[in-house]
Amino acid sequence: CTGGLSERRADQERYRAPVVQAINTLVAAHPGMLAWDPLPVLCNEAECPALRAGRPLFFDADHVSPSGNLVLLVEFKAALRAVAARQTH
Repeated sequence: CTGGLSERRADQERYRAPVVQAINTLVAAHPGMLAWDPLPVLCNEAECPALRAGRPLFFDADHVSPSGNLVLLVEFKAALRAVAARQTH
């Protein structure tokens, strides 16, 4: 943890850009397909912290921790509910 317990969001955005572009291409090519992005849940405007409320969001550079998954679960369930609500109206 020489660099500290956060990374700049801009660095993460650059690192993941090719994957995000590929996903967006798939979504554009397949009507009805949706993609959910966890980055806005894990990061604020400037940085992506490794901890939230003293608990780790990640257990290594590429994997979300169990506590990080619980943070994401709340937002993921909300996204699924929003999709379901749109389909029933």
